[in-house]
Amino acid sequence: MGFEIREARDSDRETLISFVQGLNAVEAEIRDDRDPSPKAAERHLDYLLSLVEEQEGFVLVADKEGTPIGFLLGLYGEEDGFFCKPGHRQHGWISDLYIHPDYRRQGVANLLLGAAGQRYLQAGFSSMRISTLAENEAAIETYHRYGFKDLYRAFEIKLSD
Repeated sequence: MGFEIREARDSDRETLISFVQGLNAVEAEIRDDRDPSPKAAERHLDYLLSLVEEQEGFVLVADKEGTPIGFLLGLYGEEDGFFCKPGHRQHGWISDLYIHPDYRRQGVANLLLGAAGQRYLQAGFSSMRISTLAENEAAIETYHRYGFKDLYRAFEIKLSD
């Protein structure tokens, strides 16, 4: 395969912006509320990196022969309220996952998810979560193939055009 998973570096910034923009573009094909512009991607990456810093999360990059081809942003989640039993409230949270189109369906997402899962296990979590748009069938298929099970369903109704 020749894929390597590593920590993101400061020098990856422009690549990460392009990956966030790519993810936004995929979602813009599904929903008209997504902004696939470079400026939106840069602002969103800055927001995500602030969450990583606050939560001591992580950003992993997948490389193929030294070229970044995808990324995963991992955070630490916790259920709000007290409806979950103690020990079940905290979980690993995959905020963003993107693979360059040329490298999809080659196991890169599995490698990134596996590396994130190991981090969460080391942190003492027993579960990892990820979400996607309901219409993003490719992502849903990938997550189900990896072993994720549906947990919640969110519903939306447009109140105005």
